[in-house]
Amino acid sequence: MGEGHPWSRRDVGASVEDEESANRLKIVHSTTNCRTERILGQGVVGDILGQDGANVNAAFHCIDDIDVGSMEFESIEEAESLYMMYARATGFGVRKGCKRKDKKGHVRVRSWLCNKEGERLQKHLNRGDRIREPKAVTRVNCQAHLKVRLHESKQKYVVVEFVSGHCHRLCSPESVSFIRSHRKVGKSGLQQAVLMQQAGIRTSHIMRLLAVQASGYRNLGFHETDMYNALNRQRQVAVGDGDSDSAIAFLLGKQRGDPNLFFKYSVDGHGRLNRLLWADSVCRDDYRCFGDVLVFDSTYNTN
Repeated sequence: MGEGHPWSRRDVGASVEDEESANRLKIVHSTTNCRTERILGQGVVGDILGQDGANVNAAFHCIDDIDVGSMEFESIEEAESLYMMYARATGFGVRKGCKRKDKKGHVRVRSWLCNKEGERLQKHLNRGDRIREPKAVTRVNCQAHLKVRLHESKQKYVVVEFVSGHCHRLCSPESVSFIRSHRKVGKSGLQQAVLMQQAGIRTSHIMRLLAVQASGYRNLGFHETDMYNALNRQRQVAVGDGDSDSAIAFLLGKQRGDPNLFFKYSVDGHGRLNRLLWADSVCRDDYRCFGDVLVFDSTYNTN
């Protein structure tokens, strides 16, 4: 665990000459990677670094408030990507702050905060009617943040506020990937998990295999719950709005082979399937003989 520096606010709008111009690092922001350019006495050498590159930490440790204050971004996504990489390299999590839009819906101001910003109210700390043990206090009113504003003439987002110091201990490089804002199932790992799930492998076994490939769970960078959520989102994207259409098409196909099959459905105001009733010839015969009815409650155990 690294110790955060006592926070202090600095004027990042000033133009200051770099004292180490002979050998310094620049961060050129991008939505997918950051480019570090080491300015040497004999020329410039560029190196593309991904978000998980081994040298990203060193690159971000070499920039200061003045460097960040001089940055310009083409979009909000670029600014957010830069601050996320900076937070990951430094060892803290990120939460989204305020967002202001104009009448046309364009974002004018956007900010991102340290995940320990704010503090719990005293009335929640000193409750006498508490039954359960209170959760651990995770907010310590940290002031670290980044705020950008749309520049009218440049039509780019410029940094207007940046506080780099923290009033709490920072995470180690080994544990920073488990902070909520940095936990993410990579594309390659997700594609591999989808293929294994299609082959009938359970999600818990998929996690075990990925952990073996990564030489341990601590090297995955996400929890088992994140994998379950990612696979569930993939299924929702694959099904889309076609699940109800598939059900109706299936019943129509069954009706050709079973003329006594009966089904009826209704839709809501948005054209989405609301109710569905069906009974094939066997079900109708069973009802005439025994009076049995089978009902599926789709909302069971969901609320």
